[in-house]
Amino acid sequence: QQHKLQTKQLEDSKPIVSFRLFSFFGGVSLVISSIVTDIMARQAGNMREIMEIFVSIYLILFGLLTCLLESGDISSKPSTFSNYCCSFRCVTHIRMSVLKNATFLRHPIGRSLFYIFLGTISISQANI
Repeated sequence: QQHKLQTKQLEDSKPIVSFRLFSFFGGVSLVISSIVTDIMARQAGNMREIMEIFVSIYLILFGLLTCLLESGDISSKPSTFSNYCCSFRCVTHIRMSVLKNATFLRHPIGRSLFYIFLGTISISQANI
């Protein structure tokens, strides 16, 4: 009975597909923009501080994490986990591990706060 309730709660907390699609492409754009910013800074001869380099690496890793999270279903069932994007076992295993250890990413509110956090870090990197 409790397993059915937990499964029902997971199904109720699934985000809308269009939101997932925008989030996936947001992760892709985060990775691309971080790499392009690094390349442009090196070509211009700008010496970046070590903290800027670390933040850029974190943004690339978090962008890849965003793509990983949004590329499959958030349920914990392995049979339905990668039902509409990639179904590689290693990707599914990594996604399951992340969702097991960072449970706040299972819920739309947790993911939204994570994406807001990424957005603020990304904006702080811009020279506005």
